[in-house]
Amino acid sequence: METFNYCSTWGASQRLIPKELLSSKDLVNNSLKQIFKISLGGNKFRIKLSNYYGNENLEIKGLSIAKYISGSENKIDIKTNKKITFNNNNEEIIIKKGEEIYTDIFDINLEPSSEIAISIYFGNSIPENITGHKFSLTNSYIEKGNKIYEEKFSNEYILTNWCFISNIEVVSEKENKCVVCFGDSITDGRFSSLNKQERWPDFLFDKIIKTKNEKIYLGINNQSLSGSFLTKEGIQRFEKDVLNQNGIKYIIILYGINDITKLNKEENEIIENYQKLINKAHELNIKIYGGTLLPFKGYRLYSDKKNEIRKKINEWIRNCKNGFDDFIDFDLIIRDEKDTEKIKDIYNSGDGVHLNSNGYKKMVEAFNDLTIFEK
Repeated sequence: METFNYCSTWGASQRLIPKELLSSKDLVNNSLKQIFKISLGGNKFRIKLSNYYGNENLEIKGLSIAKYISGSENKIDIKTNKKITFNNNNEEIIIKKGEEIYTDIFDINLEPSSEIAISIYFGNSIPENITGHKFSLTNSYIEKGNKIYEEKFSNEYILTNWCFISNIEVVSEKENKCVVCFGDSITDGRFSSLNKQERWPDFLFDKIIKTKNEKIYLGINNQSLSGSFLTKEGIQRFEKDVLNQNGIKYIIILYGINDITKLNKEENEIIENYQKLINKAHELNIKIYGGTLLPFKGYRLYSDKKNEIRKKINEWIRNCKNGFDDFIDFDLIIRDEKDTEKIKDIYNSGDGVHLNSNGYKKMVEAFNDLTIFEK
């Protein structure tokens, strides 16, 4: 009897999709094609679907996966398109409100960094409260009727949210491992290029692959939520979104700038919450690394007082005795050499707090020693 290990190769934090962005009526008896870029490759996988925030049951009448042809404007490699089943070969399933389920294990040969299309054919029951990830920065497509085995969807109805899919896992006899990146909109990649998968965790995996070092070959799971706060959602969702990920070995936290700028939190409260997360991770033998908070001078909510709080937090993060197993100095890499309180212009998205794609790529230079993933 085979014994399998499960490891996340892609993940996204789930929350309610605002009704103005997507109505459940648009999905009834229709198909939704969504594009994902995995990290770890393999030949066996399973998918986790979520109706966690749903107020009604979710009826799925069909699910398929295929390799996505990058740059093709919504075209799959039809030869790779295959059916995915539930509960030992059932094509259909009812996911109860508040429930999350895994598909059956399925075979498909995917290289690291592969782009895939997962298509769902829905039934009559769709919750008004749709579970998903709001800022996917990736086009998804809705088509009338059952079109999950079509080579291409039309561009008639496009949205930029992921819906109902919370995790994709590699299934293997060997033990893989992953790092969970935990944070807010900066880790979520706000203002990076559409359909390019250019968040800093995406660039981190690119760097890991280029090393060709099997000791640090690990998946990337991005559990960030734009607009969220460490002292509210962060603490509340840490166990579910981070600690419960299969294959988790490492955590990178870049969290707190919203707490400073929008909630007017002092450094002591933010640091206390870091310490809570550190303790929870260490109880499970998980390494946890702190990311220094990026400069934000020029942002509409900037003040010298708030910036001093950021600098005190960064000083604490850089202190090896703080409890973090190590730190990633994003601040040092991104700040302007002439004015260290602001993001360097070539990396600034324009609002003073978020980066552009070049900035997110630059952040990965802060990982000057990838052996932290060997520990």
